Amino acid sequence: MNFDASALNMDNYLGWFSLDENINGALYHYTSLSSLQGIIENKEFWITHSSFMNDSGESIYFWSIVREVLDEILKNEHRQARIFSDFVNYMIKTIHYIELNPSYSNNYILSFSGSSDSLSMWNYYGKNDGYCMALNPMGFLSDWINDASLGSKLFFKVVYDQNIQKQMLSSEFIKIVDLYISNITTWSQGDIPVLCNKLLGRWLIYSAFFKHPSFRNEEEYRVAFLSYPGEIYYRAYQGIMAPYAKVKIAKDDQNFPLDSITIGPMIRHDQAEKGLDGWLRKQGINGYSLFKSSVPIRF
Repeated sequence: MNFDASALNMDNYLGWFSLDENINGALYHYTSLSSLQGIIENKEFWITHSSFMNDSGESIYFWSIVREVLDEILKNEHRQARIFSDFVNYMIKTIHYIELNPSYSNNYILSFSGSSDSLSMWNYYGKNDGYCMALNPMGFLSDWINDASLGSKLFFKVVYDQNIQKQMLSSEFIKIVDLYISNITTWSQGDIPVLCNKLLGRWLIYSAFFKHPSFRNEEEYRVAFLSYPGEIYYRAYQGIMAPYAKVKIAKDDQNFPLDSITIGPMIRHDQAEKGLDGWLRKQGINGYSLFKSSVPIRF
């Protein structure tokens, strides 16, 4: 393979992302009562900048895994050791820059779950303020994917298995270094940063879909809006001003794609269900089911 390194299309060369995009039924979105009200009344979700997600340790975890992978490659890969070392050194330097500059990535994230009654998810909302919407994804997901005004979008299930995470990163890194070695007579050392930056651009997407194994009970799915081109807003959230954007889940003349709502653990379940049912009907929503969480409330 003989071509200019700058012309390399990383996704074509490495293949489509090795992530799961299959959906088994509904997608579930856990939220507070006030947020549920806003979502349904405005038929829109707020998507959050990837650096301002609930789990602030996500980025730290991802880049720690990357460093472990690079360290293991240096220890175990004995072919062309100097070249592998040059690649690793540049990657580590650039990763340090990315960590110090969260705005380096301009991706926005929306989270769903594959579980309708998860204790770990209810814990985010405390007592009396957790609701879980079951949504039919067939309509709005395809609408988002086909809407050019939203920029590039990806939908995948989050990967929690650390061995799989490391294998994905390791195989891609080695493949890129091997590509450089196979073109060493025509490429120069100046092409190493070009290849590393292209690979890191791909890995920034992985960073939105890799989480620590301890979160596997969340069964999370995510939509990543890459380099979101639309208007950005700010909201006060846990003592900081968090950037977010608004995306429509249904047009004004379309029905809201609601299958059901599960009411989280709370003391006044019956009143919550009655009030929610009346409010949904006033919004013109029909054909839904209401459920109560089977998780016992804790005092």
